Amino acid sequence: MTDELRTKIKNILKRGGVEHKKAAINYLLKIGDADAIEFLREFAKDSNAEIKYLARKAIDLLEKRSKVRVPDALDPDKLRAMLSAYDYRERLQAVQYIRDKKLVELVPELEELIKNERHEFVLSAVVKALGELAGRRVCEKLVAFLDHSDERVRANAVEALEIAGCTEAVPHIMVKISDPEHRVRVAAIKAILTLAKASLISEISEMIKSPQVSNRDSVAYLLGEIVDKVDKRHIPRIKEFVVELLYDPVSDIRKKALEVAKKYFANELAEHIEYIEKVQERERVVHEILNEFLGAKMEDIAQRALKEGLILDKISSPEVKDRSKVIADILALQDDDLKLYLLATMLSDPEPDVVVLVVSAMKYDRGRLRDFIDAVESQVDLGIPESMLFTMQLEERLRAEADRIWQEQFEAKKSEEM
Repeated sequence: MTDELRTKIKNILKRGGVEHKKAAINYLLKIGDADAIEFLREFAKDSNAEIKYLARKAIDLLEKRSKVRVPDALDPDKLRAMLSAYDYRERLQAVQYIRDKKLVELVPELEELIKNERHEFVLSAVVKALGELAGRRVCEKLVAFLDHSDERVRANAVEALEIAGCTEAVPHIMVKISDPEHRVRVAAIKAILTLAKASLISEISEMIKSPQVSNRDSVAYLLGEIVDKVDKRHIPRIKEFVVELLYDPVSDIRKKALEVAKKYFANELAEHIEYIEKVQERERVVHEILNEFLGAKMEDIAQRALKEGLILDKISSPEVKDRSKVIADILALQDDDLKLYLLATMLSDPEPDVVVLVVSAMKYDRGRLRDFIDAVESQVDLGIPESMLFTMQLEERLRAEADRIWQEQFEAKKSEEM
């Protein structure tokens, strides 16, 4: 592929319309070389669903073309030579032959190949072959490929871990349940139901308490997939997990849990469902009002918020005490827009104790934060119990009275000095 052609395709990738991208994919499919495959992988990340589908289909077709007929007999020396060949198709052919013939004696060569192999077709084949031929001995090596950039490699790594019986890899596979690619998610669920049959409930119990959002998100997705597949005696515990995730501080996790609750436990969890639906409505209203306050700056502030790693970790912590303590950290920020954004985010917390503290902090402010919380309260119920609301109102009156007395004393002292 010429440099001029590479430049044209790069421009299409960045700025091309759908039709131009379709034409580029068809052209790359005809070329079918290593450069073409690299570009197709980039097209497979496109935001347009049709372009993404066409690019992946082209990659699959090229993978099938690469599967040349494996000879009936190849001796070990010839296979070793093929594994180090420049042409990826020869390497792939050798891996397929070793796998088909179950040549366990060549596993060391496959382990060596996997260290430096860069071609996804070959790598995905090697991963699967090692799972079938090497067993538990290569579990640790296979886990490393669960986070590979190529979905085929990730899916095959999950399948290989299942085939090899790598029960110790279950926590790593659990995370793949929320993988962006359907193929990987399906493989992960199947593997977990096989590998964690006896320990599934304890594995979920461990992950649901994790400070890592991705772990809890994976559990939320998993619960929806296994309710009708697990032993019936586990259903009460599964229901408890769903309730726990309904009160997670992360909105996306709550949404997944809400779907599971409504689908499988609508009657038993009716009160929880009703309450969380109100929380979701509160979140929508708060977001709209925040958008009015911040306007065009909203997106930029959201990006700035991502840089506050420690604060975000505490806001999304499953521990209420962590979320309560972080309010002071937010109030200490110098950036007023960021302070408003983060506190507004916390108004969607499902725990009333946290919301009370956020509301109190915003009401104590004499400026923008106070204006914001007044606007929110005028449009939505914040879900604060009456007893807590009374305490807040009392504290506010006491603060106001203290401020009045302080102001009078200040004015009196000022008059004396004059």
